[in-house]
Amino acid sequence: FREGLKEIPGATVDKAGEMLDELATGWSRFSVDLIPSMGRAIFSRGFDPKIDYDRDEVESMRHALEAHPAVLLFSHRSYLDGAIVPVAMQENRLPPVHTFAGINLSFGFMGPLMRHSGVIFIRRKLDDPLYKYVLRQFIGYVVEKRFNLSWSIEGTRSRTGKMLPPKLGLLAYVADAYLDGRTDDLLLQPVSISFDQLHETAEYAAYARGGEKTPEGLSWLYNFIKAQGERNYGKIYVRFPVAVSMREYLGEPGGPISQDQSAKRLALQKMAFEVAWRILRVTPVNATALVSALLLTTRGVALTLDQLHHTLQDSLDYLQRTQTPMTNSAMRLRTAEGVRAALDALSNGHPITCVEGGREPVWRIAPENEHEAAFYRNTLIAAFLETSIVELALA
Repeated sequence: FREGLKEIPGATVDKAGEMLDELATGWSRFSVDLIPSMGRAIFSRGFDPKIDYDRDEVESMRHALEAHPAVLLFSHRSYLDGAIVPVAMQENRLPPVHTFAGINLSFGFMGPLMRHSGVIFIRRKLDDPLYKYVLRQFIGYVVEKRFNLSWSIEGTRSRTGKMLPPKLGLLAYVADAYLDGRTDDLLLQPVSISFDQLHETAEYAAYARGGEKTPEGLSWLYNFIKAQGERNYGKIYVRFPVAVSMREYLGEPGGPISQDQSAKRLALQKMAFEVAWRILRVTPVNATALVSALLLTTRGVALTLDQLHHTLQDSLDYLQRTQTPMTNSAMRLRTAEGVRAALDALSNGHPITCVEGGREPVWRIAPENEHEAAFYRNTLIAAFLETSIVELALA
């Protein structure tokens, strides 16, 4: 470490030490239990307290983690994601993970609390050569000691509902640690986190109209927690598809790819996209997304319950033929009662409006709610992408 410092202009041990203090993390008995409990208490205000898992996936991941250290790479559509990962690991008696978070989240009492529950705070901009070197060495040390890491593969929240392209920054540092021989293999564990509904869609719609992002702080945290209790947001779904082996994509530690930067970058890109693709493949389609997608296609025209129920059946048939995973709420759309339950959950502008007073009630998406509906619609685009491309080609 000290030899490497000599190659960086202006670098000193004291400066590097200050940066290491900024990155430093650890576990305290108090925090390691408190953080998952806090996370559960926050999302239970508006969501079903029982997270929906695939038990076979959990057991498969448990066996994989016994053999190799792993990086849990999760999809990121909400600030809740960072709280859900520790809860999921604790509930399933899996080893805790060190989670990377932006240093903007280290405010007030939350900073020390999160730091002692395994959170690693990193700077938003990695433009300082010394900081990049220290971070790379720190990650290598964590990998060598077989601790598990976690961060969002997209790097930030997806405010459109679509999955963003994977970020390679931190992944490249982990790959360097593997190629340097600090571990014989390292697993990239995809983690899919999805929700029936989110209160943050109103915030995302405001951004889409040019609104400014609210800076994080204690008042922001209070308002975020308060918003979770405004209504019932349904269930949270967590999936752990088969992990991607770094050895499979990068070859042996110290192998030819470690000397060829262009080949290494290409392999990293392929590896990251494989993780993102596996996340998409296991993310279940829910009723919120299907109903929002259908009503957006009508361009503001309202539909009756019978019209909605009839039209949804084609999509459900297609999803079953392609063996796309679906939530129980989506499967209940096979019945008129299930469609009505989904409509009631989304009514009052979240994002559907029920219009009554005629011969029978009808449902529509008002223009001011289209951005929120598009967020839900965009979460299922991948499920229909292949056949959409084929249909366009044939047309």
